[in-house]
Amino acid sequence: MPWKSHNLEYLRIKTIARSKIVNSTEHESWPFLVKNVAVINYKNGNYCLVKIGKEIFALNGSAVSKFKLPHYHASKQVKPREYENYLLDIAQNL
Repeated sequence: MPWKSHNLEYLRIKTIARSKIVNSTEHESWPFLVKNVAVINYKNGNYCLVKIGKEIFALNGSAVSKFKLPHYHASKQVKPREYENYLLDIAQNL
């Protein structure tokens, strides 16, 4: 189950991690049903998360394992069969 945006663990990570808002207008193919998402780089890219709407999902396998979060493809805000690798690239380069 994804975290909600008011989850204490997420709020703790958010205060010390690097993050960036990614807007739909910045990319030609946008797989989300929301206008923007926030990518989060925690522990120098070891754990990458994405905030989609009011829910937080994992962007990489280590975040899935560490925080027991589903991968972002499980979000109801992602169009069916649409995947983008650039979110992980953006998070790791923060």
